[in-house]
Amino acid sequence: MKKRIFCLMAAVAALAVAGCAKEHQCKCEATETADTEQRILTVDGQMKCESITELGFEEKYVAEDGTHSLRRVQMQKVSCRNYAE
Repeated sequence: MKKRIFCLMAAVAALAVAGCAKEHQCKCEATETADTEQRILTVDGQMKCESITELGFEEKYVAEDGTHSLRRVQMQKVSCRNYAE
């Protein structure tokens, strides 16, 4: 009996972990510019689409002293929602 309960609890725990790790898509639109292009982002299951407030790109560059770094470009305020809605 204990073996059956343990197996059942292990199966429930495995399903819970698998359910939390699913990805979903967010649809984002710029709020402060005339850019009407909508962007679709794939995020992990723990991130809410409403939490995304800025969107941009990072580009790699080499400074004068030879160090490599990233800088953010084309940053814009966005409003995002779940793509399924």
